Amino acid sequence: MLWAFLSISIAMAATASPLWTFEPITDTNLTIIGNSKQIVKYTVTNHSKRTHTLIMTPIPGISQITSTGYCANVFTLGYKQSCILGLYVDGMKLKGNIVSGPQVCQRNNSHQCYQPSAENSLNIKNIQSLCDTNLCTEKLSVFSGEKSTFDNYFTIVNGYHVGTQEYQEYLPQNVAFIPKNMESPAYIKLSAIPSADFPCIGRGYVDPNNRAIVSTGTCTYTSGAFYSYRKGFYVNKDSQGKTIHHGGIEIRLRIDKDDPNLTMDQLYQKGAWPAVWMMSPYIDDTFRFNSEPFIPKNLWPSAMEIDILELINGGWTATTPIIGSIHYGYLANETATSWNYINNIGDYDRQIVPLYPVADSSNWHNYGFTWERKEGTSVTSYILSWYYDGIKYTSLTITRKKSETTGNMIFSAEREVNGEQQLIWCTSSSPRCCTVESNRCNLALNVPMPLTEAEVMFDSLTNGFNNGYYLNVNLAAGGEGIGVYDPSIPGFPPPSFGRANMQISHINRFVIGY
Repeated sequence: MLWAFLSISIAMAATASPLWTFEPITDTNLTIIGNSKQIVKYTVTNHSKRTHTLIMTPIPGISQITSTGYCANVFTLGYKQSCILGLYVDGMKLKGNIVSGPQVCQRNNSHQCYQPSAENSLNIKNIQSLCDTNLCTEKLSVFSGEKSTFDNYFTIVNGYHVGTQEYQEYLPQNVAFIPKNMESPAYIKLSAIPSADFPCIGRGYVDPNNRAIVSTGTCTYTSGAFYSYRKGFYVNKDSQGKTIHHGGIEIRLRIDKDDPNLTMDQLYQKGAWPAVWMMSPYIDDTFRFNSEPFIPKNLWPSAMEIDILELINGGWTATTPIIGSIHYGYLANETATSWNYINNIGDYDRQIVPLYPVADSSNWHNYGFTWERKEGTSVTSYILSWYYDGIKYTSLTITRKKSETTGNMIFSAEREVNGEQQLIWCTSSSPRCCTVESNRCNLALNVPMPLTEAEVMFDSLTNGFNNGYYLNVNLAAGGEGIGVYDPSIPGFPPPSFGRANMQISHINRFVIGY
């Protein structure tokens, strides 16, 4: 969207020099990312021998600075007099790119207006969405704040997510639709609320011999969650079930809290765990609904789990990073003691955490993910990328290539965080890290051992991609996280953050390219 001015000057000014001019003090070519803000300054000088009372034409997302030292909202300049026109550019309020202006007119005469020369005019590129940095050719709005659109794609959860020993039960009454007001757009609100202790399977352990059985633990929270599986909406498939080979998903959200004494970082350190993530119907359902039978499928994560966003802070960082991650594995065997190889990239790479963007989660931001599958006669590759307000901050390329000499399949994976190449290694210290490459597996495998980490990634992602990915959105309270699978890494402490809310205003799915 372009915001342009139609400057209509009096006939005399069409050929004569402008009566008032603009000399830039600051750079006028800007890139505004997300909610960032910048100040632009011009010196406005009146060259007319007449005194003029002037006013700036409003620009969406830009407010005039009228404090001491700047031009007033309505300002009067005599011959050769000047003042500084200050412009406050607010990324949260911009409506798109700006390619001209500012325009200043004689008060009460919209036909006598001037703006800077073309080389000195505002040229503001506004990046908010992944579509500002990718060629999005189709958009599907699966949620725009209204319940009517929500019900077409999503189901509110009434039950539990098991396996990570979280402290909450997901209930429909913890989900509310909030109408648009002067301060915010319409949104859906998921509320995590402290509760008296109650028995629940969320804190229980899954029986590896019969995954329909989960032991009972004690929960201390209720919360809200929704997902798209039951409505048949798969992020990487169109309405006809055809695979989208190059696409993206983006969600706009913010987090708030009731306790004014907690910082946002303390909120997460005390166990609040908002997440937006994707799972495949190839493996067990993400959620177990109350009073419904559980039907086991394949084990997690034999189809790769893709986490678009986790706001997670177990106390090992002072600030909370924005994290995109994956979890992948293969079925090693189905014994009671060792059932699955697992590994993780993203949320538990503590040495990489400083490279991720720092969360500003109390404000509205866009969190995005894109995928691209390229297929050739001898090469197949996946490119996965994560975005924050339209800017890519990490990516992963996984490739399978047929060797021209041996005919064997060669797998590779390349990872980038904030433009820096990062090694991919078996991050888990668990003995379940079973590849020839890792050389530290103590499982009795019933399948051939993969050669490399990249082979495990490729196969588990292919399982998920071919079967489709549905979207999960939830606000968890505490849990063990990866500590369930790797006791050397501690989980969260019991949640003690009071009440928190996850607010989601938009969810959009895109097709990229042609």
